[in-house]
Amino acid sequence: MRKLHEMAADIRKLLETKFQAVRLSTAAASPQLINELRAIGTGKLPAVAVIVDQGFLTTSNRVRDDRVTLVLIDRFRAGSDEKTLSALAALEELFALFPADVTTIEGVHYLPVRFYSAGVDPAFVCFAYELTARQAII
Repeated sequence: MRKLHEMAADIRKLLETKFQAVRLSTAAASPQLINELRAIGTGKLPAVAVIVDQGFLTTSNRVRDDRVTLVLIDRFRAGSDEKTLSALAALEELFALFPADVTTIEGVHYLPVRFYSAGVDPAFVCFAYELTARQAII
């Protein structure tokens, strides 16, 4: 069974193939996420923050489901269709790394759950992409 820190490192390695900045975080509230955004710096956007934030034991405690939220972060520019299209294209890059059918890394199955706009600061556009990281407990 993969440990949480191993899963986060696996995800980071995959994300770094498409994004120049990837942050591992435990940000559970908007103010914490804003601090993560500022730590990345605008020159490395779009970027992704990987947040492992919840877990469940299912099927008589033989399967563990952990929720991993990937937060895509880009610079917001009011009135810029170009910037909006750029952020949406980056979101599609994220979807391609974790497609609807399943992505398996080191025996952990990553299943997309949903995505949504997650604006936490008026200077940034953010999309959250929730995944379930499912693995058998042996």
